[in-house]
Amino acid sequence: MHLNGAGADSKTKIEFEPEVLKKCGVFVDDLAQCIHSGEIYQGLEKGTVVKEDLVPLGDVLLGKVKGRTSEEDITFFKSTGVAFQDLITAIQVFERLKE
Repeated sequence: MHLNGAGADSKTKIEFEPEVLKKCGVFVDDLAQCIHSGEIYQGLEKGTVVKEDLVPLGDVLLGKVKGRTSEEDITFFKSTGVAFQDLITAIQVFERLKE
C-alpha cells in the first residue's frame, strides 16, 4: 500500500492521523519543508515519528536508500511541492520507459 500526503501545507492541516506514520516507511520531498507541515510536524510533536525516520525522495532516486522492498511494505510520501524534484522524477521515469 502507498499513501500520499500532498494537501496539508501547514502545522494544523492533516490528511492522515499521525499515528499512521508508525506503520509506514516515510518519504519526503524536502525535509526542511516537511517538518513544518501536516502529518510530519504533528508526528514529530507527538513522537510518532523521529527525524531519522524521514527518507528524502532524492536518496531513493539516486539509489542511496531503498524505497518499497516488499508487497507488505506500507509507504507514505509527504509532498510539499519542490519543482526541481518533480522535474528530476519525470526525467527518471522517462529514461526508464525508454529502456
